[in-house]
Order: sequence, then structure tokens, then C-alpha cells
Amino acid sequence: MTEDLNPFELLLRVQEEDIRHDQLRHQIDSHPMQAEIAALHDQSVAIDRSTESTRAQRETYVSRQTEIEDEVRDLDRRVQEIDGRLRSDASGSFRDQTAMSKEMSSLVDRKRVLEDEELELMELVEPLDKLLESTRATQQQLHTKALRLHQAMTEERKELTRQLEEVVSARDALATSLPDSLLDEYNRLRARLGGIGAARLVHGMCSGCNLALSATEVDRLRHTSAKELVHCEQCGRILVP
Repeated sequence: MTEDLNPFELLLRVQEEDIRHDQLRHQIDSHPMQAEIAALHDQSVAIDRSTESTRAQRETYVSRQTEIEDEVRDLDRRVQEIDGRLRSDASGSFRDQTAMSKEMSSLVDRKRVLEDEELELMELVEPLDKLLESTRATQQQLHTKALRLHQAMTEERKELTRQLEEVVSARDALATSLPDSLLDEYNRLRARLGGIGAARLVHGMCSGCNLALSATEVDRLRHTSAKELVHCEQCGRILVP
């Protein structure tokens, strides 16, 4: 029963629960998988940046292909119009027919040049498409791995949170049996001294700061009443002999 314990022994049990609380809180807030997920995100961003020039170059080639396709369609339309006039009764004089034939030949030549250029562009785009497809596959793998880690981290955090709630409940139950003045002093020291407000004296050393007390101080503590509040002469923590 906690009410049968010496208040300072009970305080050390509260300290143990507080240490466990801080450890669980740290595991929840700084879960190792969180760093892994962040690293995967950074890797994904780096891949995106490394392929920016590739995407830009591909867009340039594709844009030019679109221009060529539009121009080729216009050339085909003009060739069909000229051919239609040459075949009609309104083809005009021999001189007019010759001029139209030359124009049509020029348009066909221009179309041939454009089609050759389009083939060259297609050959340039193909390896870029393969590179970007490989990048997309890598990005998908990174996303899948990050999602799997996030799901696992969420489940582990749920379990840690459950344990944390148990610790808080146990700590509160212990703390209710402590004198308010002692608990207030402990909380003040714990906040100031890195989470450790009370420590046991072990072989003449404070287990809070791990420093040895003077022989005189150790002897004094041995003769101190079990109900007397004492502090470590080195760090100021509540010291339990």
C-alpha cells in the first residue's frame, strides 16, 4: 500500500514513473521511423530536382513536334487546294499551271524536311521518356515504402500512447499520497534539472548527478531523520538515503 511507504521512497516511485513518461513521450514525438520517412521524402525531392532539366528538355522537343504537326497539316491542306485547282477546269493558263506545280513541289519538299525533323525529335524524346518512366517507378517505390513506414509508425504510436496513459494513471495515483509541499518541491526541481527532481544516495554518490558527496555530508545524512527533507550538496536534487 502506498500509504505505508515513507514519503521519500514513494517520491522515488513517482520519479520512476516520470522517467518512464518522458521516455515514452520522446519515443512518440521522435519516433525513429519519422526520420526514415523524412529521409525518403528528401530523396524524392532530390530526384524531382535532378530530373527537372530532363522534363524541360522533353517539353521543348514535344512542343516543337506539335508545331511541326500543325505546319504539316497546313501544308497538306494547301497541297490539296492546289491539286484541286490543277485538276479543275479553272486551272488557268499553262504559265499558271506551272507556277502552281512549282508551289506544290516546294510545299511537298518543306513537308519532307519537317517530317525528317519530327523523326529526329522522336528519337530524342524516346530516351528521355525511358528515364522519366524509370524515375516515376523509383518515386512510386519511395512513396510505397514511406506509406508502409507511416502505417507501422502510427500503430506503434498507438501502443506507446496506451502505455503512456497507464504511466500517467499510475503516477497520479502515487502522487496523491505525497504531501503537497514535497510534491511541489519535486516538480520545481524536476523542471529545472532535466526531469530528475529526486535521487537515491548510492555508495556515497547522488544517482541524479552521479557526483560523490563529501564524507562529512554522507555521515550527516546517515544520522538524518527519515522524515527530514534533504538535498544533494552537488546538484540540489531531493536526496533519499
